[in-house]
Amino acid sequence: MSKKYEPLTLKELNDFRLKPKIIGSIERYRKTNNLKPEEIRILDWGCGRGRSVLKLLQMGYDAYGVEIDAQAMSKSYDLFNNLGYSHKSRLMTIEGARLVKGFIFDFIFSEQVLEHVRNLEDVVNQMSGMAKIDAVGIHTFPGSRVIVEPHVFIPFVHWLPKNCFRKLYLYIYLKLFFNNLTNWPSLQSASLSEKVDTLNDYLNEKTYYRDVDSIVNIFEKHGFISDYNCPFLGSKRYPNFLKKNAFPKGDIILSTRKVQ
Repeated sequence: MSKKYEPLTLKELNDFRLKPKIIGSIERYRKTNNLKPEEIRILDWGCGRGRSVLKLLQMGYDAYGVEIDAQAMSKSYDLFNNLGYSHKSRLMTIEGARLVKGFIFDFIFSEQVLEHVRNLEDVVNQMSGMAKIDAVGIHTFPGSRVIVEPHVFIPFVHWLPKNCFRKLYLYIYLKLFFNNLTNWPSLQSASLSEKVDTLNDYLNEKTYYRDVDSIVNIFEKHGFISDYNCPFLGSKRYPNFLKKNAFPKGDIILSTRKVQ
């Protein structure tokens, strides 16, 4: 489905660009606080193979990453070492990060991560413990009311509860409309029932969509003030409960600042 388990190459790193919202926020923080890039300690929460961490290091920032999937993270170790950066000091598993005391960050960001977190309270609590007072954060993630689920590319499936009705919906949709899962190469030769089971298991075990206000409340409970935006938030065409959760498409951008 992605390059998650492929080695990170120098060409891929050179072609990669950080999202403008991320690097723009980092630069605003740097200029506001009159800091040099190497004076800003940045954490990529859910860093995958560490691509953004390496790019930030190349730009002069003091960047680190944590990731729950150690196998994915290991795919960048060779490139880190070849470029003169120690992957052992720059990349950590989330469990390993719990053991590091006094490791405090100025800027914490995540991209397409929060919708995969089962226990968001625990994660935000850990983020809070790793953020200095006045630390800034940016977190981008698909809203719970986007029409097309962005991992399996099937409309409305994530609106349904995690039960037999959603599995039935998957079966009917794949049977009638979309049996060629080009974004899931491993399923190209699978039977219909195998495709349904695989996608249903993925959605049940790997995705946890929440109303954006509940996410904000969790961050605020753990010492952050938060604000969010998404593409149609200012539109008058849709009810508020839909558009604040990124209906009909787009990501939510959650901005945070640690205040206590």
